[in-house]
Amino acid sequence: MIDSNKLENLKKTIKEANQDVAERKVIVEVDVKDLRPHPDNFYSMQNIDELAEQIKVDGQLYPIEVSKDSGYIISGHRRYEALKLLNKDMELKALVHYIKFDTLDAENLHLIRANAYRTKTKEERQQEVSKLKDYYEKLKLTSDEYRNINISKLISEELGVSQRTIKRDVSEIKEPKNKKTKETKSTEILNLESHLRETLQTDVKLSGNANGNISIKYYSLDDLQRILDVLNIKID
Repeated sequence: MIDSNKLENLKKTIKEANQDVAERKVIVEVDVKDLRPHPDNFYSMQNIDELAEQIKVDGQLYPIEVSKDSGYIISGHRRYEALKLLNKDMELKALVHYIKFDTLDAENLHLIRANAYRTKTKEERQQEVSKLKDYYEKLKLTSDEYRNINISKLISEELGVSQRTIKRDVSEIKEPKNKKTKETKSTEILNLESHLRETLQTDVKLSGNANGNISIKYYSLDDLQRILDVLNIKID
């Protein structure tokens, strides 16, 4: 005989799984002008004219993925640019799939993973390596679980390229000649920086430990007003 508590837990698990699947499949129509490209997107925007012609004939075959948290596009920047081009002569809605992320780091990681199978230039791959290296180095500083991780091995598995290639990319990534030596931030500053990014839903950088500067990025006057509202700053 099946334990009633186990049966109820199983029903709950199945219900939650079905709700999760349903949420992932929800696709809505959104005005193209309301979409925002991700500020950290570094992938090239090639063959937009050809993609626009394809969408004009066949329609938008794949939805644009947008973060529920930040509102930025995570996957589909080329589709977004193609739709903008088409909307100069016609009115089209964008098909959008919204995704919920637990943290800003998870959102930025998905930006890379969503482009895993595209053909990339060496520069784009090195950008991926640089961002993943920063991500895993932060984990090493902030999580005991990742204290002894092999960063090059993890990046190699993430991108599907050899560790030798990863190490070569790391060695070839040059810092600007006039850039100062990168400051090591304390765990407290890293955690505060991450908390501010998630709260303000934009890029926030803190420099210094005992004293320093704070940089908050905004992408339009409306975005600036949104940030001011979150901070409860009133300007007369």
